[in-house]
Amino acid sequence: MADTELTGLFSQLQLAGLSELSQKEIYVLDLAVQHIDSTEKLIAATSSNHNIRLFNYGSGSLKGSQHVTAHTAVISGIQFGKTEHHLLYTSSFDKTIKCWDTRTNMKNPVQILEGYDETNNIFTSFDINSNDRVVCAGTEPKNKNSDTHIMFWDRRQGSLMGVCFHPDDPDRVATGSTDGLVCLFDLGEASEDDALKLTLNSESSVAKIGWCGEQKKNLYCLTHIDTMNVWDTQNEGDDVMELKDLKETLTGDNAIDYLVDCFDVNNSLFLTTGTHSGDIRLVDVSGETPSVVTTLSKGHNSTVRVTYWDNKTGSLVTGGEDSYLCLWSKDGQLRTPHGTVSVTESQVSSSHGKVKSKTKGSSHKKKSRPY
Repeated sequence: MADTELTGLFSQLQLAGLSELSQKEIYVLDLAVQHIDSTEKLIAATSSNHNIRLFNYGSGSLKGSQHVTAHTAVISGIQFGKTEHHLLYTSSFDKTIKCWDTRTNMKNPVQILEGYDETNNIFTSFDINSNDRVVCAGTEPKNKNSDTHIMFWDRRQGSLMGVCFHPDDPDRVATGSTDGLVCLFDLGEASEDDALKLTLNSESSVAKIGWCGEQKKNLYCLTHIDTMNVWDTQNEGDDVMELKDLKETLTGDNAIDYLVDCFDVNNSLFLTTGTHSGDIRLVDVSGETPSVVTTLSKGHNSTVRVTYWDNKTGSLVTGGEDSYLCLWSKDGQLRTPHGTVSVTESQVSSSHGKVKSKTKGSSHKKKSRPY
């Protein structure tokens, strides 16, 4: 069970800022936040029209031009560099992984990574290791009888070496697949057979994986049928937790429609869940019985697709099918190493596809689904 100070912080989260990606009917599909300790850091968001947009974390205002036309097909992932914070990576179904320099106008990527001719190269997910040297991506099979591939690139040389890297160990990587299997690899081994350390079975199509627990030795997995597993990777993959019926367990005012993602704070694991009307429920799953810590309302009005907890500022960023990014923080303030600062709200014209940044309490219309 999480400590009371931590749960108290979550219960005081309020909507501090809200930004709309476009007046057109698009979804926020994914987001990434720069790994720097400043409210001047950037949020990058992907949308269902294959574009990416950059926002200033503290104000929610759009950075630079309206948007970046990043890919010609679905963007399957987005991440900032772990050490080179100005670099932004995107993967896509258009068979490329691109690296962008956010210090430029981002008209063109600074690097493009591609696969072998023999592989399908429709990249469904990717990750970067802790020192930014290795990029890893998983592919979709060409047909039901063909194999999927996991490919590795040495980013400094742009060469193909061979999907969730360990946050500290650059050689440990975990992958999840629609076949229900989660695999753990050690890239320091000489052969592929030796590199595979664990194969775990979630018994359903894998939606999200990530590291958690003390020294990040545990691995969590969420599936597309809203089940959850946590395994101890240092103890032969022993079960730490298995949740198969959370939607049936949480009822009444705590009812949920889907699971979104997890985040770890001080070795306590929290699950972000939601309702199709836009409410977000934070669930403490670190104890024996899952419990709802708080419900965040009046930010989104549709399904939330992605969440990101920023431990450095004590804030939560969410993106949904209503085209909105929301920033949630304690009393509308962000923590910094130099104290607590108020979130600055700005108004930006929404005409011609520009972002409209809205203050807490402003209204926004319900959007229909683009597909």
